[in-house]
Formats: sequence, C-alpha cells, structure tokens
Amino acid sequence: MAASSNVYIHDDHVLKRPWTNWNDNLWAGSRLTMGKETADLVNIFLGIFIFFVEAAFWGYISLALFLLNHQRPERDGLHHQLQAVFRNFGSSLGTFITLAKFLLIWGWRICWRRTSFQALTAAICFAFFAVGMPFIIAKAMLDSQGVEVLIRNLANCGFWAAAFTNSSTTAAALLVNQSREAMSYVDLCYNQNTPSNACDFHLPTRRLPVLQVFPARCPFSVDACFNKNQFPAFKWQTDHLDSHVHFGINAPAADRMLLQRTTTCAPLDVDRFTAVTNGTLLAEQITGVYFGRTSSQNSTYRVSNYESVSKPAYHVDAVWSHGARNSTSSFTPVQELWQKDADLSIIFLNNQLIAIKGTDGPCSDPFFSATNKTMPLYKDYYQADRPITAVGCTDQYAFGNPRNGQWTQPSSASSDWIGITSDWNLSPGQKAALLSLQWSIFTSGGIEGVILGLGVDALLAKKSPGMFSDFQNPIPNDQWKKEVGYWFEIGLAKLQFGLIAIAVGPPNPALPDLQNALHTLTVGQEDLERTICTRQKVYSPDHKNYNAAGFIFLLVIGGIVGCVLPWLKHRLLRWLSRKEDLALRWNSLSTLQMQRMLIESAAGPGATAKWERLEDGVPRLNPRDASAGHLDIEHVDGDGIRRPKWSN
Repeated sequence: MAASSNVYIHDDHVLKRPWTNWNDNLWAGSRLTMGKETADLVNIFLGIFIFFVEAAFWGYISLALFLLNHQRPERDGLHHQLQAVFRNFGSSLGTFITLAKFLLIWGWRICWRRTSFQALTAAICFAFFAVGMPFIIAKAMLDSQGVEVLIRNLANCGFWAAAFTNSSTTAAALLVNQSREAMSYVDLCYNQNTPSNACDFHLPTRRLPVLQVFPARCPFSVDACFNKNQFPAFKWQTDHLDSHVHFGINAPAADRMLLQRTTTCAPLDVDRFTAVTNGTLLAEQITGVYFGRTSSQNSTYRVSNYESVSKPAYHVDAVWSHGARNSTSSFTPVQELWQKDADLSIIFLNNQLIAIKGTDGPCSDPFFSATNKTMPLYKDYYQADRPITAVGCTDQYAFGNPRNGQWTQPSSASSDWIGITSDWNLSPGQKAALLSLQWSIFTSGGIEGVILGLGVDALLAKKSPGMFSDFQNPIPNDQWKKEVGYWFEIGLAKLQFGLIAIAVGPPNPALPDLQNALHTLTVGQEDLERTICTRQKVYSPDHKNYNAAGFIFLLVIGGIVGCVLPWLKHRLLRWLSRKEDLALRWNSLSTLQMQRMLIESAAGPGATAKWERLEDGVPRLNPRDASAGHLDIEHVDGDGIRRPKWSN
C-alpha cells in the first residue's frame, strides 16, 4: 500500500472560526486564524479602534482633571484656560502638548505646580495607548508559537491508499513521491541544525527525538548474524512520541496517545545462505541468497555473473515480511529469520564493480565489504568481497496511554491496535489519534518502505562521502550503521508527512486504484471519523493567528469604553451635580457654548435673537437664520496693536 502526501494547505482548507490550540490551556490557546491580507486589514482596524478607545478613556480622565482643578481656589486666567483644555481637548497627546506650551508661555514658576500632575497623567495615558497597548495586544493576541493552523478538509480527508496492481502505477508513484519528499526533508532538517523556515515552520516538529543508538543482541537466530559476538546488532529507538506535541494531532492532554518505534538491525551472514547455480545462458552462474521463498522463486535475491560486463553500479533491493496475521509480505522467511511480533526487512546490496578507496587499509564494513581484491592499477582501491551483502532489520511499534502509563507490547505495524487497547477505556480523542497513527505507520512502512521508494538513492554513501567517476570515496568500517540510521530517519519523516496527508487528502482523489479506507474503518462512528479529520495542525506561512479570547475581550472592553462609558459620563455629571451644578459648568465650557457667550456679549442687551439649549453642548440661535455677527480680525485698539474681536 502507498499513501499520498501534500504539505501545501489551500486557504479553503484552513479553519477560519475560533479554535483551541492545545499547546496552551483553553483561554491562552484560543485561536482565530485568517489570511495574511485579512490580518493586515484587522491590524489597521485595531489601530483605529485603539485610537477611539483612547479618546473615550481620556474623556473620563479629563473629566477627573476638570473636577480636580475646579477644587483649587485660584480663578485666574490660567485656571480658566486649564478648564477649557480639560473640557475640549479629546486626546491625551493634544492635552500634553498644550500643557507643555503653557509652561513656555506662562512660565515654569507659575505653571509647574498647577500643570505638572496633569501633564504627567496625559503623558502616561498616551504612552500606554500608543506604545504599551499595541505591545500588550501583540503579546497577548498574536500567536507566539508560530502560525499553526487547523486543517479542515472534510471532503478529501481520509485513509487514502492505492494497492499495487499490474494495471496501475498509482501506488508506485505515490510511494516514490512520498519517500523522496521525506528524504529531501531529512537531508535538510534532520542532518542539519541551521535555522530554516522550511524546517522550523513546516511540520509540527522539526525532527522526531531519537534515543542514543546502542548495541543489541542478534534479533534473529545467532548464527544468522554476520558477527558472532554477544552484541552483533544495533538498536534505533525513538523517544515517547506525543500525538499532539510531535505529530500535531491537536488535543488536550486527556485525548493524546504516545508512540514509540524501535528498529533493530544487524548485517547478515550471507555466505551461510548463498548458493551458486547455473543460469540459462552459456557459462552463466547465478549467485542466489536463500533467506526465504518469494512468490516467484525459491531464492530471495540473486545476481548473474553476466552483470560484470555492465557499467559499475550499486543495486539495492528489499524484501519484507510483516509479523501480524493476514498482513502482506514479499517473501516467507526461513526459520532463522522468522519474526512473530515484528516487521522483518532484509536490505540487499549488490556492488557491481564499484571500487572502494581504502583508508589505512581496505574497507571491512560488513555491508560494503571490500578487503581482498586490490586493483592492480589503483593500489588504494578494493573490489567487493562478494556480489551480495545484506542487512536484516526488525521494526516494532508500541502505543502508550499518557493518562495512566499503560503501554502495549512492541509489535508489528499491522497489529490490531484497537483490539489490543480495547480494555484501556480510551477517550474518543485517543481512539482517533490511535487510528491516525496506526494508519500512518502502516502506509509509511518500516525500513523496507524507504528502500522500495528510493532504491539506490537510499544509499547515504553515494552522497556522503560520495562517489567520483564510478569510484567510491573512503567510507568508515561502520558505514552500515550510518545507512540504517539514515533510513530510520527517512521513515520517521514519512510518518510525520503521513499524518498531514490524512487531513489534507490526495491532490487527485480520482487516480486509479486510489481508495479511502476511513469510511470502512469507522463505519457507524461518524463522530470518530469527524474527529480524525478535524484535529490536524500544520504550519502555514500564508496565515496569521490571533488569540480569539483576547480579540473578543478587546472588542468588548473597547466597545464598553468607547460606546457605553461616554453615555454614562453624562449620568455621572448629573449625579455629581446634586450639590453643585457641575454639569452646567462642564457644558458651559464647551467650545460652542463659549462661542455663544462671546456672541451674546458682543450683541449686547438689545439683541433680538435668543439662544436656546444653554445647558447642552451645542447651543442654537432662534430664529435660526438670525445674524450672529462676525469675527473682525482687523480691529485695532488705541495702542495700535491689532486685536481680533467679535463684532455685530
């Protein structure tokens, strides 16, 4: 089986409603995702919104300063100017600038005591809304953990896979693409630590944590391993991988599952299982390795001596046998290699005339072994000792319940994990995570999945230290361990990509032989199917996140400050006016009321038009078309100085 993968997330498949990122708690993790262009418009709106909120908030502060200044005994010109400033200036910045001018014009000695507190208040208010408020909003509302979005593609989500058939190349194409995608990612992100958006903001975790590689006993019959010492094998094992933290299956702690993969590999004693037979061509000899029968022949892998006339090359192939019942296998292993609770992979290397340069002697690595046949013209180069070498690997998986510490026994990827954990009382979220992880490890495959998808490109030695003109550059005597470690990491990357592929679905669901098994596996459990399809996170450079709770809180509090509190301010003034008519004083010092007083003074007692609404912020002349005079800016007093005044 081969599954598809596609990391690019279309904007239509990103959830735009409020959701919870369970990296945090319910409130801190609340998210509202939007496209970058929309987010830029929202940022502009928030800037304007904060401006209006600041103006409304300053209205209350200025009222308090107005009342405080009213309690002072002074009634000089500065007093009345201060009252006019507090009444009419709608912003803290404008108030601060005007008070600063007072210091210059009236003099520090007169103004400092009477304006310093008010100026400091205006400066603090402006600094809070102009600098502190945006910083608080950015800190509280913007996603500081990278732009993780929640995939919502219910139409194509599922356990998609294609069967290998003679009539379709879909499965092979998907396997190759999936493997190459994972290999490229490992080359860039697993084996390098350079910060990169492609690595750090791509998958939920840049690389899955792996424990230190350590020696192990032969996972097969002792005489099947190449080395006959006590620990001829090595073991690669992941840490406990959290379904949320490491794979991005978004869930609170109670709905998570743990996964651990263990791979044990050892070079195999190929000579013990090798036989040479005559081929069908003249003088042809077939070297066959008999690790178990395949569907078409008794030997597991074989090469012809006629290949020696071809161009030097590496050939890599794999056979596999899954330990679970009714699982697929490409061969039936002999008893010495049989595995009951693990997936068996055997990786074959046919070194066809590629000479390996020695370093302080020939290469004694059991997989690339080249020790005996020194080339006459190239004394530092050695030919392979045998036409076929092999490494045998077992892959095992175990699931854990983080709520109570329960773990399954390590077993094959094809095991019935739902049945094994049937008495664990898993939550619906845990069942969804278990099914997703189970499907991903099944379609990604173990070591054999990497080799089948990449072929000879899976050989790390070809890249590092590399080859030159059909000659292999020097490799260490434990190169086989580096090869297996590389394959192990590629398998982990395939697992990471596989989970995203479940949520995204294939690029073209109409490909031949491509089927969605999710509906079958969750028949009668629509809620479980929906849970599987609505919880996968992934990084997206085309989107931005806001804290949904903070966004709503800002709009509500800002709306109260900007809309409700100004309405309440007039009620507060009336309440304060029970003993003294402060509301009338406040309204009378408005710009329009002071203009009305100026016009009335200029008109004198003989004016026929009368002003109405004298207790409101906006007075009105009756009749409305009556003349109210004009501003005479050319008026000159007896001292010759021009003094603009209001004239009839």
